[in-house]
Order: sequence, then C-alpha cells, then structure tokens
Amino acid sequence: MADVIKNMTTKDARHIGLSKRHLFRLKKRIKEGKRIISKRKTLNKLHQVSSPYPC
Repeated sequence: MADVIKNMTTKDARHIGLSKRHLFRLKKRIKEGKRIISKRKTLNKLHQVSSPYPC
C-alpha cells in the first residue's frame, strides 16, 4: 500500500477522491516511517487503485 501512495500523483489522488492535502499527509507519514492510519473510506479508495481487478 505504501508503494501505491508513494508513486501516486496529485492528479491520481483527485481522480479517486483523495484531497491533495491528505495525499501529502500520507506521504509524510511514510517518509517518517510511521504507520498509515486511515479510515475505511480512504482504504477502500486506495484498494481500488492497488487492486489488479476492479471490484
């Protein structure tokens, strides 16, 4: 999941429904080595991007 977030652009984030601010916060937490704690809604959006098969 961290690889997906690291490689995501702001355009991709907006396309799936994440704000630019939220994307930057997630990237910062990854850089700092902290756990990514997200709500179910955010995780579902990221799962749609990382999953090879559409839900």
